[in-house]
Amino acid sequence: MTHFYHAQQDWLETRQDGKTWTWSTLRPHGVWGFSTGSAMNLLTGIACYGALARAEGDTLHWPGNTGFTGGSIR
Repeated sequence: MTHFYHAQQDWLETRQDGKTWTWSTLRPHGVWGFSTGSAMNLLTGIACYGALARAEGDTLHWPGNTGFTGGSIR
């Protein structure tokens, strides 16, 4: 699968070559949005869980295990 940012990064690298300015990139590990059946829904659930934990005076901790995290977000 090709992502649009690959072409943008190639363009930036070519444009920056030999110049005094620099650039950097940040790609999030998750995206917040609505998409039925997609891992994108995971962040909305985590946000709700965090809000409820805060309202109860609890600290935010991951209720799942590392197997779930590693398998659902890549």
